[in-house]
Amino acid sequence: MAALTTRRSGLLWACAGAGAALWPGRARAQVLRARIPRPPRDVDLERFYPLRLLRAVLAASGRPHQIELTAQPIIQARALRELESDSGVIDLVWSMASQAREQRLRAVPVPIYGGLYGWRLLLIRKGEAARFAGLRTLDDLRRLRFVQGSDWPDRQVLEANGLQVDAVPSFEGLFARLAQGSVDAFPRSALEIWSEARQQAARFEVEPLLALRYPAPMLFFVAPGNAALAQALEAGLLRLHARGELTALLTALHGDELRRARLAQRRVIELHNPLLGADYREDKRFLYRP
Repeated sequence: MAALTTRRSGLLWACAGAGAALWPGRARAQVLRARIPRPPRDVDLERFYPLRLLRAVLAASGRPHQIELTAQPIIQARALRELESDSGVIDLVWSMASQAREQRLRAVPVPIYGGLYGWRLLLIRKGEAARFAGLRTLDDLRRLRFVQGSDWPDRQVLEANGLQVDAVPSFEGLFARLAQGSVDAFPRSALEIWSEARQQAARFEVEPLLALRYPAPMLFFVAPGNAALAQALEAGLLRLHARGELTALLTALHGDELRRARLAQRRVIELHNPLLGADYREDKRFLYRP
């Protein structure tokens, strides 16, 4: 059995036993470091899916490894820059795939969220659900105005499908824009929207009937030259998927959100995602099936 050493502060997880058995006498030299951006301080690390998944993936890879968190949270834009420059500040991030991103970084080509970040539900003002009851087509959506983060790839996806989008630079400003009434809805992933609706329950609710869906694989990315970590991540992910453990972990940590989302009962409007390139085809093996 692998020896596991854990600092409960969340700064370090080190596992050497399994890898040492595979590479006797060389385990120390071959330890893979996986330093990731620390999540916001209100996040429970034991229920933080990317970290729990990373621990399972590297254990399944059989490689000796050490997982670290940065001392402070790092926003995604900076994390991607640090990774591209191979500064050593971080070793991997998880982010939505795009053709441009995959040209700058090394992608691990196994989606980690089952495509669920491409399932978008609508956060709307409380009491306005009836306004959305008749929406059935993309043309219907084009009569509405949405809000998204200025630098979010989702903004570009919505705009490429002919939707009207207000771009807002700050996260808090997105909710303020929705509250003031100048936009109709704030599309959020089926995994994110519930906690946000709960925190803003006096003002907002989740529209109950509709879902937007577009290909949006969330991948692990590493620095371009970090082949060893990329190969270990891919091997571990494929092993977890083959054993059914990838979906099991996702549903264990996000089962409540998925039950509340009722994706199979919603009217789904399909969008295309031009950020993935004209040749992209979804690998349905890794998609969550509602």
